[in-house]
Amino acid sequence: MEGNYNQLDVIGNVILFIPLGIYVYMFLKKLKWYENIVIIALISLAFEVSQYIFAIGASDLTDIITNTVGGSIGIGMYLIIKKIFREDMKVKSFVSICSTLVMIPVAFIIVMIFIYN
Repeated sequence: MEGNYNQLDVIGNVILFIPLGIYVYMFLKKLKWYENIVIIALISLAFEVSQYIFAIGASDLTDIITNTVGGSIGIGMYLIIKKIFREDMKVKSFVSICSTLVMIPVAFIIVMIFIYN
């Protein structure tokens, strides 16, 4: 495990785990919010252990913390969306539309990376 990190890694880890927080809370909303945070932390730990075992990237406690912060932000975003739209179906529709809008440019970037590499 490495102890060094940079700001881009921290910000990237937070941003990448925001959707996980939204989806974990959306599908496991019967659990309390802090139980969902524990689940996100365990998922992050599983990713970090996998990276360490398979020597893919660097594993770091900082990653687990920033991933969990990102997931927690996602839970907060879900709760805000829920207060705005109130009905579960409207919330799920909004999250689906936002996910699609984000995925289109991400898919385009991935395709471009494969084409030009």
